[in-house]
Amino acid sequence: MGKNVEGHTLGASYDRLNALAAAGITSCHESIRPDDIKNRIRLGLYTLVRMSSIRNDLEALTPTISSLPKDTIILVSDGIFAGDLTEKGYMDHIVREAIGFGIKPEDAVRMATLNPARYFRVDYDVGSITPGRIADILLCHDLQGPSPVMIYERGTLAARDGVLARERSPQPVIDTGSYPYNFSSVSSSDFRIVRKEAGEVPVIDIIDRTVTKRTDLGLPREGDLILADRSRDIRKVLYSRREQRKWGQGFLHGFGARAAIASTVAHETHGIIVHGFDDDDMAIAANTVLAMNGGIAIAEGGKVLDVLPLPVGATMSNLSVLEISSAYRKLNTILHASGSLLDDPIWTTCFLTFTSIVELRITVSGTYDVRKGSIVF
Repeated sequence: MGKNVEGHTLGASYDRLNALAAAGITSCHESIRPDDIKNRIRLGLYTLVRMSSIRNDLEALTPTISSLPKDTIILVSDGIFAGDLTEKGYMDHIVREAIGFGIKPEDAVRMATLNPARYFRVDYDVGSITPGRIADILLCHDLQGPSPVMIYERGTLAARDGVLARERSPQPVIDTGSYPYNFSSVSSSDFRIVRKEAGEVPVIDIIDRTVTKRTDLGLPREGDLILADRSRDIRKVLYSRREQRKWGQGFLHGFGARAAIASTVAHETHGIIVHGFDDDDMAIAANTVLAMNGGIAIAEGGKVLDVLPLPVGATMSNLSVLEISSAYRKLNTILHASGSLLDDPIWTTCFLTFTSIVELRITVSGTYDVRKGSIVF
């Protein structure tokens, strides 16, 4: 049909990339090594290079980018957290960093404007300052530090020196009244993990913000119940879909905090993920987010320590970016105080369900091995 198809091809070999390109994918944002970006460009794929709150592949890839044709390279974020958005900026920050890493200013700007416009086939409207295009223009003092000092939107001055030069656009009307889950409460008994079979259990072992590995461990038992193990930082983790309370079960190592946490942000199916050592605390956290129609809640010692309501589809907030930044930072501060050594335990929680990243993930069917493509617990 001639449509763009975005690829997610982390770790794909040249032969597999060749087959995927032939099948119709047109881009990939998973270049993390020099050969990755070379192979994707060689096969005609638009190559999206990340500089974000999640990953920074841009710095390591800059020497390779500088030696390659720039026509099909695009600078992207792949996710900017509210805190970084307010403190550093968005695409202006990415372009500024690219120039600082050694990419020519004109190339960095092109990779954030004209190249994406051409890829998405909207360059007849945007992407360049040329006759017939929409006059969205950023004026900077110099290209070495391209922070906009004047912003024109559709030919009209919109902001000068960080201050709006016209009225804000009206806030959209958001219907937050619908209840996104087919169940309204859980009990601590939902989090009992029963297995008659003895033997070691495949544990989801946290490596970094998003990547995990498989570690097989013997866990304490009470009859047919398999228990969490505080002494080794091995907690229960469960995940349910929205339309049916049916828990996929597993165990998680490396999170660190004593507290339980529940979140309805769980990429990329966004059911409800709950993990912790204490079944009662897990139930308190889960019931708290269900009662507020979605969000994130932390509970410890029978008490709710903090919440972030996400009433829009159970994944989005109607707070301002500054308010979200403050609330998100507070959640992580509480988890750090509870013992987590992860730099962003909230984000790690939200990605434990994401089955495009190795190695073990938690799903509604149980613990899933991405490499094997099968449920292992």
